[in-house]
Amino acid sequence: MGTLIVRDGVPGSVEGVAQIGQPSLHCTTVGWSPAPSPPDSPVLLYIITMATVGGGVVAMSNVSSADDALQGSVCGLSPNTAYFVTVVALNVLGYGDPSPRITIRTAFPIVPTPPSDVQAVPVTSPDSGTMINISWRPPLVDSELMTPLEGYVVFYGTDADHTSNLTLTSAATSTYIRGVRVGVAYKAGVAAKNSAGLSNVTYLSQPIYISNPTVPPLPPSTIAATTGMLLLPTSFPASSPDTSLRMFYIVLGSLAGAILCLILVAIVLIACMVWRKRHIGDSINLRSREAAGGGGGGVGSPGSVKKFAATVPLNPIKESPMLGHHPLSATSTPCSSETSSTANNSPSLSNV
Repeated sequence: MGTLIVRDGVPGSVEGVAQIGQPSLHCTTVGWSPAPSPPDSPVLLYIITMATVGGGVVAMSNVSSADDALQGSVCGLSPNTAYFVTVVALNVLGYGDPSPRITIRTAFPIVPTPPSDVQAVPVTSPDSGTMINISWRPPLVDSELMTPLEGYVVFYGTDADHTSNLTLTSAATSTYIRGVRVGVAYKAGVAAKNSAGLSNVTYLSQPIYISNPTVPPLPPSTIAATTGMLLLPTSFPASSPDTSLRMFYIVLGSLAGAILCLILVAIVLIACMVWRKRHIGDSINLRSREAAGGGGGGVGSPGSVKKFAATVPLNPIKESPMLGHHPLSATSTPCSSETSSTANNSPSLSNV
């Protein structure tokens, strides 16, 4: 701090300078014995000077002696750093001689306490696939020696491999572990980080098992249609997971639809065959009845009557008991005999 000019009546050198208590990361406290001074010029102020080893003054603190204070604190220091400390007394006539120099060191920062309440659940996203959502509670800052948190490190892996880690540089207390495999159990843990290093790792109470995803598949991006054929997807989203599984279900559904269509076609064909068989049978029976009743003859012949009855229904009045039989019934007198007799009795033109 330079050369001090000593004059009569200024305070003497301060003795007994020592560190009080344990230094913190950025502050320290020192004490001393009273400096000798003339009765008519008492000490008004003590000045604490901090200088780095091999460097200049970095901090100063003025302590009033009005209350006979013989100690003071200096802050603004760097963690884990050595400093030279001197104390000088001041009265109305000037500065006294500086005290003998002592060396003190600020505290070394400690790592954070570990996070607590680590939880993990598997989640599935159509875009990102299966992931692990891991969350935790931040550590308690219960010491002045703990520097501010700089983030967290998430450790994860299978039972046989715990080398993967995910570093977070924010104060967020949850994140996603991506790229996990279905059907595998994972261990996971979280450690807090500050300038001193990493805390102990807090692990899950038990591994988390990744089961098959339960979310429905994404719809295809494009669909091709052909006349007379089923609709089938032609492409899927590139980022969509489990495409093979969705394709399996779509192909399975298409096969089921094709089989159903074939069954319906078979039912229709069978129904057509049965109807055709019955129609042909009715035609054969009708022809057989016609043949059994005798073919040929006039209109009044039994064969013609049966044929007529088979094709055109008779008038319902033929069965009325009051009207008698229908003129075309089988018991009526054939017109052919009467016509023949009349023809025989009529004179011929040749006789006239």
